[in-house]
Amino acid sequence: MGIKEFKIQFENLGYTFQSPEVLEDVYLFYKYYDNKANKGVASILLEGDPGSGKTFLSEIFSAFLGQDTEYIYPMR
Repeated sequence: MGIKEFKIQFENLGYTFQSPEVLEDVYLFYKYYDNKANKGVASILLEGDPGSGKTFLSEIFSAFLGQDTEYIYPMR
């Protein structure tokens, strides 16, 4: 899947990338994750100001990946 198709699928799930850099970073992580050698051993750390959309992005990414993905959100 190319980056354009990736972006469209996220938009269909309700997520709009705020910048081309964020799109590229998330897409590169997906390409790493989708590699059979790495499958199931990947995690992502999101940093940003409160309200910047980190949780929403992680929820959409989990929905994008489907049921074979475990989404863990630590409650404090």
